[in-house]
Amino acid sequence: AIKFAHYTGATALVGKWVPGTFTNPQNKAFFEPRMVIVDDPSTCFAALRETSYVGIPVIALCGTDNNTRFVDCGIPCNNRGKF
Repeated sequence: AIKFAHYTGATALVGKWVPGTFTNPQNKAFFEPRMVIVDDPSTCFAALRETSYVGIPVIALCGTDNNTRFVDCGIPCNNRGKF
């Protein structure tokens, strides 16, 4: 995620999710992205739920066992494989 953000000029939000990042303007970590790209919808479910509140489109790399409830565009792939 960090390399992708570096080469595309995007901002990477990596690590523990801070609730209110997309919805609370008084939060220090407040951020208004135009689009969110997620590598695993099951681990980033809190962030996906917040994007649905404010209408941010979401692209996700999804496996067969992922919940795509808040995903706008799912890219099918094996996101649980070993490197």
